Amino acid sequence: MPLLPQGRSLDQFPAGHFIGTAVVIDLRSRATSAIALEQLALYAEQLDDVNFVLLHTGWSAHWVKASYFEDYPHLTVEAADWLSRFPLSGVGIDTISIDPLDSPDLPAHQRLLGRELIIIENLTNLQAVTSSRVTFSCLPLPARAADGSPVRAVAIEA
Repeated sequence: MPLLPQGRSLDQFPAGHFIGTAVVIDLRSRATSAIALEQLALYAEQLDDVNFVLLHTGWSAHWVKASYFEDYPHLTVEAADWLSRFPLSGVGIDTISIDPLDSPDLPAHQRLLGRELIIIENLTNLQAVTSSRVTFSCLPLPARAADGSPVRAVAIEA
């Protein structure tokens, strides 16, 4: 069952929705288990003319460890609401989810998906990106009526 029954499935978005400019927000020195609005508000000026926000928490270093699923950085509801006000196509993060793992109603998902922003989770190698602004692509598999898909996420520096 889709997370938002009235929402669009991935195949209903044009391919261009999955490609665009992105700002990489380095939260490694400030990331706690909850990414608060105050941490993101510093980047407000950079969000008016990009398609994607990529949140670099450094959490992908925990991949293949049990700790990857424990107390990872995730968006607060206020931060998700704030991001959804920008003309973005999507929000990416280098953790398993933008919501806490034990969250039954997934409020950050609800806020972003409700505004037709896609969510890209489990990003890796963001430490290799040296520019704060990149061209980003995250094309999903062409599955009909899917609300999630593996992607090959690529950040291209100019």
